[in-house]
Amino acid sequence: MNCIRRFGPLLLAGGLSLAAAPIALAQSFISFDQAASTMSAFVPSCLTTRIEFFTDPVTSSTQVDVFGTTVKMDIGYTLTLDAVSGVPLSITAAPLTDFERAGLLPVVPRLPFCTATYGQAAQIAATAMNRSLNRLRFIQLVSTNTLLVYFTRFDDLVSVNTDAIAGVRLADGFEGEPVARASSAQLSSAIGSAQLALGAPWTFLRARTIAQTPAVKLDIVMADPVKGTARNVRVTLGAPNTTEVSPPFIPRGNLASDLARLNAARAAGFVSTASEALVRLNASATNVKFFDFRFRDLAGAPKWSGSGDSPNVYLSAEFTMFLTANEPAPFGFVWGRREFSLQSSDLNFDAQISGMDLAEILNAWGAYYPPYDLNESGSVDGGDLAAILNGWR
Repeated sequence: MNCIRRFGPLLLAGGLSLAAAPIALAQSFISFDQAASTMSAFVPSCLTTRIEFFTDPVTSSTQVDVFGTTVKMDIGYTLTLDAVSGVPLSITAAPLTDFERAGLLPVVPRLPFCTATYGQAAQIAATAMNRSLNRLRFIQLVSTNTLLVYFTRFDDLVSVNTDAIAGVRLADGFEGEPVARASSAQLSSAIGSAQLALGAPWTFLRARTIAQTPAVKLDIVMADPVKGTARNVRVTLGAPNTTEVSPPFIPRGNLASDLARLNAARAAGFVSTASEALVRLNASATNVKFFDFRFRDLAGAPKWSGSGDSPNVYLSAEFTMFLTANEPAPFGFVWGRREFSLQSSDLNFDAQISGMDLAEILNAWGAYYPPYDLNESGSVDGGDLAAILNGWR
């Protein structure tokens, strides 16, 4: 320990080449990338998984904790640095607990494949969420390709009250198939075409982008709140847009729940339309590319919500956010990861194919039900069940 305190500055000056990286907190603080590089200089075999800025309650000085583990996940190291100078203050090593090892098991073996740096992830998250970098307190690797980025509510780094959380996915490929996306303007155009095709009293309930090339296609679910029926309108964007309208069907599963929420919200005075919500969202988060847009409850409040990619996709990383269109971003931000692939077989929109999706299929078994007729055979059957099982994760 004394050796580190005495020779840390010499090691930094003579043996460590730091690449230019976005400054994480302010001009006077070292970057997240510099903190990770310092850990690598002291423990070359250590793979950094967490970096946190904090204020020492005794000295009132700002410091940085860098945690990492060996590839074998037998020893965990914590290096504490001075946040202004980057000078190492202390380093400790301890065997990993079973709990720590279980948490790092899916992360560490593939960590070298992550090509975005901590600083790049910090910049992406701050830009996409319109947050100041000096509110960025904590970055942690939480999966083989996702960094979780925490922003505090205040600038002093003392409060632990987290203001917002961003998930930044690193560039080692998808989990699941690539998904089609549509801009808010394209989404609005498709909704307008569906409304024109059906007229009153049909009301927009859900949109999902299903193809991007050679033309953008969306499935728009429209509902008749009076009769409790729905239709699926497949819209192909063009000049003009073309529509294919399905026969009426009875909403089941999550669509039935969404329709009930929409009717209840309207009875309570919620009058915002999907188009109005898109305008509000686009005013605060321009050029968002949507996978899915629908009416649902978030934290008990009725809201139009969408899952989509931020335009700030660069530096070999992808950022996904879940937005609430009734409030200006970033207040509508919940959090997300690129694993929100929203495949067609993700019927309950929880970013995984699981027993909940199986239940939705079984609930609609044998019916003419376009949203769950994944193989478009005309009814929900064994082919759709196979699609669920093949994507199970």
